[in-house]
Amino acid sequence: MIGDILRDHGLGKGINGTDKQALIDIANAADANQSVVKTNIVNALNAVSTDQVLGLTDESTWADIQAKIPLVKTGKKWATGLVGTLNNSEMRTVGGLSFNPSTIIITSQRITTFGASTATYSKEDDRWITGVGNIGNILFPRVVLPTTGTTFGTSFDVKNYESSYSFINVRWIAFE
Repeated sequence: MIGDILRDHGLGKGINGTDKQALIDIANAADANQSVVKTNIVNALNAVSTDQVLGLTDESTWADIQAKIPLVKTGKKWATGLVGTLNNSEMRTVGGLSFNPSTIIITSQRITTFGASTATYSKEDDRWITGVGNIGNILFPRVVLPTTGTTFGTSFDVKNYESSYSFINVRWIAFE
């Protein structure tokens, strides 16, 4: 008796052709949408700043994607390096940064009895300005726009404006 009632309401008869195709279409649409969602996530992750290339593709599995997420770093980038010795009126380019710096700190030691100096630079309009001026009459190494262009980019020049003195241990720290 209960079996007859259930059969009367479609249980045990299977699904008709139209409903079956509708379910197949829903499953196919969900699969296609999942592919679009995964592609969007892969593209977004690859575009995020990281210290190393994520290398995700449309073929990456969800497990691959999940494994790469901890490599994504948040916050501003920074880098540091050594220019070395800047002789009289010499200029060197610091390049290869993966970001456009907004602040640069230069530390150096003048080959005299004056000792070490530190200068900070930040962007203002179309030039670098210093937050720390000359120490007495010492012209310590300065950050200038790259000689290869007139706009800010992923490189900058450090120039020794002194014509009589060299600087040693010229180091830089750049912040995004």
